[in-house]
Amino acid sequence: MTRDYEKERRDYYGYGKYADVTPVQQKHRREKDARDAARAKLKKEGAVKKGQDVHHKNGNALDNRRSNLQATSVKDNRSKNKK
Repeated sequence: MTRDYEKERRDYYGYGKYADVTPVQQKHRREKDARDAARAKLKKEGAVKKGQDVHHKNGNALDNRRSNLQATSVKDNRSKNKK
C-alpha cells in the first residue's frame, strides 16, 4: 500500500477556511505561515541558500526575531528539532 501524502497534509493542516478547521489545525497553519515568513526574511537578506533550512534557535516557530533565526543544513536542522 502506498502512502497518501496529500491526505496526510489535509489531515494535518485541515481543508478549507481557517475558521472551519480544528484549533490544532489552526495552530499548525499559523506555525507554517511563520516558518514561511522566516524563510522569506532570511532569503531577502541573502543568508539562506538553496538546500538549507531556517532553524529557530528556541524551537518556537512563531518567534521570527532575527536573533532567533539561523540558516543551517537540512540535516543539522532536522536533527536539532527532535522532541
